[in-house]
Amino acid sequence: MKHILKLSQIASAAAMIFVTGTVTAQVATSAALPEGNAEFSTVLRAQQEALVPDRMMKSQERAATSARNVLGPTADTMNPDEAEAAIADRVPGFAGWVHSEDGKTVVRMTRSSGLFSGAEKQADQAKWKSMNTPSATFAKSLGENADVRKAQWDSRQLLDFKTKIFSMASTNGVIAVSIDRDANRLDVAYNEDLDAPSLQALTTRLAASGIPPAVMSMRAAELPKRSATVGTSLRSQPLPLAGGAQFNFPTSAGTFVCTLGVPARINGVQGFMTASHCSESVYSVSAGTRMTSPGGTFIGAESIDPAPRSCSLPDTLGCREADALFVSGGPGNAVDFGRIMYTSVNAGSLNVVGVLNVQGTLNYPSVGQTIYKTGRTTGTTRASVARVCVDTLVSEPDGNTYGALCSVEVATGSFIAGGDSGSSVWTYNGTGPVITGIVSYGSSNTGGFSPWGGVVKEFGTVTVR
Repeated sequence: MKHILKLSQIASAAAMIFVTGTVTAQVATSAALPEGNAEFSTVLRAQQEALVPDRMMKSQERAATSARNVLGPTADTMNPDEAEAAIADRVPGFAGWVHSEDGKTVVRMTRSSGLFSGAEKQADQAKWKSMNTPSATFAKSLGENADVRKAQWDSRQLLDFKTKIFSMASTNGVIAVSIDRDANRLDVAYNEDLDAPSLQALTTRLAASGIPPAVMSMRAAELPKRSATVGTSLRSQPLPLAGGAQFNFPTSAGTFVCTLGVPARINGVQGFMTASHCSESVYSVSAGTRMTSPGGTFIGAESIDPAPRSCSLPDTLGCREADALFVSGGPGNAVDFGRIMYTSVNAGSLNVVGVLNVQGTLNYPSVGQTIYKTGRTTGTTRASVARVCVDTLVSEPDGNTYGALCSVEVATGSFIAGGDSGSSVWTYNGTGPVITGIVSYGSSNTGGFSPWGGVVKEFGTVTVR
């Protein structure tokens, strides 16, 4: 379900589960607690205790450096699946890596790496550190805290299996697939509405395609949907708008609301990023949707929303790696560049208690990484990444579907709700937000967002600080 809200029929909203919930708190303006003010400093310190510094980024930085050493600068243009498969083409047996909260890197290698002498599941560190093979040299490049653990399938095999499975995706079959690096398997989600005979037919079809049954972990899942959700908002942020503020946009179906993700600049033009479906037409700039503040002030129009590519699926709208668009053309004071508001974390409050300065970007988060978002419906929420690089179908109200490629998911429905679409997703480095994505879709037990690396692939360089 896409997380937009329509500004009408509030009585109907109370009956809508998950995407609704009457907003009862007025958001305080950021000007109410200016930086340097003693009260602001006290509130900021108290609230930042709930923001956990992310140590996982140390392991991610080492992995990124090792990837560049093997692949060159093209490593920075690849999503995690692509990069790990390319490394496996050059480093025998490489099967991906897992980053832990304490900054440790776990490297998966198959027997073909030569780092395992028998049936052991973890390679002897002293032994492989004394070796000079390509696989051992690569593992050593990840630092003293690297562990090497055995895998059955390398990263190239896993990506080939994943691509083949998603090519068979449909709304009445497989709806999403991703690589579970820790388990060295594929997480395959099928539509929970399938009856037993249909599920058996799907299993038979997958096995007949030549994909080893042992590589697939099957689970039932709700098909992510874009719903014509209704509701209202009591938010009233003045210009300039920082990340997390509500904005309104008209469509042929009525006026809807979404969340301003992050103020940004593209080719020197200032505006902001939000979700592509927060417009008249997803994956299309043809309508040139105009955006306004909650008070009705024009803040810009949809100016960049790249066309999708065909992905050979039974959809009508194509596929992209980022459900995102760029809004520009508003007045000079439309957005508060480089800043994101936050509320009490996971408290259900909409009162803004501080504004944080954006510290940078992270193209792709890792499984287990702590992430945050500030949205106009649920405020600032925290969750852990459950799945990365998920290729999934998303359903439109008219029955059409489109592909959201290499998305990132959390395994909770409370991270986002209707109207939070477009929110920026970020990690916290101890000082401020590190932007890692844009909220895209969800269901009753899943929240999905487009990783920042997908945004860069679709839009090129996007400056956020």
